[in-house]
Amino acid sequence: MVTTSGKWVRLLIAAVLLAIGAVLVVGGAELLTLGGSFYYFAAGLPCVMSSGLLARGNRWGLLVYAAMLAFTVLWSFWEVGAQFWQLLPRLAGPTVIGLLLALPQIRRRLTPATDAGTRWGLGSVVCLAALVLLGTFLTVPVFDVSSDRTMALSAPSPAGAEWTDYGANVFGTRHSPAVQITPANAAKLEQAWSVDCH
Repeated sequence: MVTTSGKWVRLLIAAVLLAIGAVLVVGGAELLTLGGSFYYFAAGLPCVMSSGLLARGNRWGLLVYAAMLAFTVLWSFWEVGAQFWQLLPRLAGPTVIGLLLALPQIRRRLTPATDAGTRWGLGSVVCLAALVLLGTFLTVPVFDVSSDRTMALSAPSPAGAEWTDYGANVFGTRHSPAVQITPANAAKLEQAWSVDCH
């Protein structure tokens, strides 16, 4: 049985999820019209659904959020691979919210259901997301200062201008190696294109 205090906790969490979901749906829809990623719209819908279900004390609210978090893990790997600094902003927020929802003290106030799916479904996905972040963090090259690893890393190439890692490259130089624009020719630059985002 969910108490009166549990009802207010449930409604507060449902309101937070609704706000997050609404921002993702509206912003994601606009992003789609500009040719951007489908993820934000697709992740916003289950947040809104989860909010509505949890507001009514329905255990499926937790499982819908678990499905969204699992989808987020898969999408993050598809988009950036096993690179910690790029996975962190994609997974940290949803994982922390999932962790709070999975805590027994919170979960019991959200739904009176005690089945195994409710107890372990969301918790398992949260553990998976946390392990993904931890595992990729432990393989971040910049934290490995051993001489063998340092020698294995290639120096930034002045020929390429791609930012392949956080801070431009694994060394975090934060500068573009492009050499086509110099102080001598900067005044001759002309606008090639622009995008109106409004």
